[in-house]
Amino acid sequence: MQNTPPRARPRRRRRRSGCLTIIIILLIIALLLGAFVFRPMLERMWMEQRFPLQYEELIFYYSELRDLDPFLVMGLIRAESTFRSHVTSPVGASGLMQIMPTTGEWLAERMGISFTEDDLFRPAYNIRMGTYYLRLLINMFGYIDTALAAYNGGMGNVTNWLSDDRYSADGATLHTIPFPETREYVERVNRYTEIYRELYS
Repeated sequence: MQNTPPRARPRRRRRRSGCLTIIIILLIIALLLGAFVFRPMLERMWMEQRFPLQYEELIFYYSELRDLDPFLVMGLIRAESTFRSHVTSPVGASGLMQIMPTTGEWLAERMGISFTEDDLFRPAYNIRMGTYYLRLLINMFGYIDTALAAYNGGMGNVTNWLSDDRYSADGATLHTIPFPETREYVERVNRYTEIYRELYS
């Protein structure tokens, strides 16, 4: 009986396996390159989702009218309402720049305009009034951070803090803000201002 020579194993499977490995490696490389190339764009898109910008024309118009940094106004609106025009805070502040009805009535009298509480939910009215108020506070206190503290914590409180050497060494700037919420608010608005400047300037 003759011995038959062993059959050569087919190489087709090995070739397929080798091709599949190469394809997987190429796909991984492509994904890594794509992530590297598109990462800045994706990060920017993510940041724009977190820091939306609406009512841009109104913000620039009233900022120029009041001689304000428009990115400061954007940062303040982001901190106050996240650009939601119909939001009301637990204490009753309303609209984009979160103006209290009593403050709105007082400001409207100074500005010589009509006022209803519903007006605060109108973006154009709210930004017009909010930028007026912010400029008034900057003129009153001389420094943006002090004005922001007054916007959040109230003019009366800031005036008292400035006359107390525990909080102010020079009577003009605050080295300490005793209200944690107001202290964090000022830091947040400043941080948001720089983010908006970077994203939209």
